[in-house]
Amino acid sequence: MRITENNFTNVDRAQHGLLEEILLLDEATSALDPENEAQIMDCLVRLKETVTIVFVTHKKSLQPYFDKIINLDEMHEKSEQSN
Repeated sequence: MRITENNFTNVDRAQHGLLEEILLLDEATSALDPENEAQIMDCLVRLKETVTIVFVTHKKSLQPYFDKIINLDEMHEKSEQSN
């Protein structure tokens, strides 16, 4: 299989320098009511096709919006267990 730019996910593209834009959002919806939060998340769903989005949140209810979830608490626990 020939690897082309289309074979990469956005994360792969970023790691290989093929993606130029990354949007970092930290608790971007924490102060919003549910209606406005849904509108913002719908916009991000469309935007993630062209931009890599790193979205930091404590709201597990937002997980369905994202392709990849990294739980920092779990990573920390695994790190402590290996030490």
